[in-house]
Amino acid sequence: MADFYLELANEEVAEATPEIASSELLSFLCSGLDIEEKQHALAAQAAKGDLTTNQTADFQEQCNSLLQ
Repeated sequence: MADFYLELANEEVAEATPEIASSELLSFLCSGLDIEEKQHALAAQAAKGDLTTNQTADFQEQCNSLLQ
């Protein structure tokens, strides 16, 4: 799956408009993919449903950091 995202990101960089530097676009795409991976991990953690109070607080902090 990561290979697919890397290939997609590389294709989008190749097709990028001239006013956007390809390194900036690649950085943006990588950040977006990283956020998506973190969201999936958080969703899987939340789906377990048997979190302690400390784990729930940590989970909420991680969710909040994704919103910033």
